[in-house]
Amino acid sequence: MTVPVVIVGAGPAGLAAAGALARCGASAIVVDERPRAGGRLRDHPHGAGDGRVGIEIVEGLLADVPADRVEIRSETVVWGLFERWRVAASAAANTQILDAPAVILAAGLVPQITPFPG
Repeated sequence: MTVPVVIVGAGPAGLAAAGALARCGASAIVVDERPRAGGRLRDHPHGAGDGRVGIEIVEGLLADVPADRVEIRSETVVWGLFERWRVAASAAANTQILDAPAVILAAGLVPQITPFPG
């Protein structure tokens, strides 16, 4: 399947990228392994300095992503990025190769402390 842009990650960075592309007239597919868009910010209970909590920020980002230009695929795992920007993604038991002239990697952050000797 050929698409204009594939965005890997539906957290704040991926949603912001999708909104910016849509404002420029471009279409995109946003792919994320979580059940709903918003990433870890969706569950963040603290304010952002402007009085909004995480879910309110996510809702604002989603409002800026028009459904006629941007498709969000939740519960879809991206497991490969190949030559010529071919993205391999799987949802349930189905794997699809997405061909795109551009790929945005907005995979997010998982805070983790990795202990090592010394």
